[in-house]
Amino acid sequence: MTLPDDPIDRAKAVRQMEVNAAWDAVLSDRQGRLVVWDILEQCGVYRSTFTGNAHGTFLEGQRQIGLWMLAERIAAHSPRTFPQMQLEAAEFEERLNLLAQQEDNPDG
Repeated sequence: MTLPDDPIDRAKAVRQMEVNAAWDAVLSDRQGRLVVWDILEQCGVYRSTFTGNAHGTFLEGQRQIGLWMLAERIAAHSPRTFPQMQLEAAEFEERLNLLAQQEDNPDG
């Protein structure tokens, strides 16, 4: 990548490259993906934001952050990243279901 001649533009370009590298590092690590998944859940990406009042606007703002992360960071990292995150989350849900079944049937 050719850096701009202007020192301010150059500093901004270098900073963006550092941010991109940081996202790549986070999404390349299972623990990093777990943190990002947690943020996506908090953003309510797959929930309705309609409340019929002003709180819905707040919720939609949160959701927009999650959608930005999906489109601009996760998808940009690799087309395999989000499915991998979904699989990791599903594995956790399966463990929870197994534990719940064991609690419901302690003898079995």
